[in-house]
Amino acid sequence: MGIIHHAFAWVAVSGLCACTVQAPGATGSTGSGGAGGAETSAAAGGAQCPAQPIVAAIPKSGCDMHATTPECAVADLTGGKAFELSWTTNHTFCEGSHHVLVGGDPPSTWKSAGNYFTIDVASQDGAGHLPDSRSGMTRNIGGYLNITAADLQGIQSPSGIYYYVVADWFGAATSEVIAFRVTK
Repeated sequence: MGIIHHAFAWVAVSGLCACTVQAPGATGSTGSGGAGGAETSAAAGGAQCPAQPIVAAIPKSGCDMHATTPECAVADLTGGKAFELSWTTNHTFCEGSHHVLVGGDPPSTWKSAGNYFTIDVASQDGAGHLPDSRSGMTRNIGGYLNITAADLQGIQSPSGIYYYVVADWFGAATSEVIAFRVTK
């Protein structure tokens, strides 16, 4: 991992989200910096999926990123299917490449157990990679990343709930942290 990845991972998981998904029957999701009081919906196995971001977006230096995949969307990754994680920059300038962090549940394991991965999404990567069916982004519009079950190997989530957050190149501006449910 390069220094930018370390900076993003630190920004995304240290202190911003010491949150947990509450037990079945509870409502709300709280954490340091979390949205708190968010309504939840039942996920597979009875776990609660936060129906609102668990951490709010952090605009910085003219960059305003927001996750656009609906909260608690179901990602059917069976049979090699892909699921799109997407974001917008609201037509602000957010330096690329953009970094997408996908983490397991509970979010407290991201830092303590390294229960996450990051993928850089570039508009063009010097080697000639252009946006394709896997990923793409533009600095003043947003981007997308299609994930598969293979991407989630090694990420633990007993509840089947995963989270994602997107950051600009410097890791300073981040989208909100959004939950989604996975069927593998």
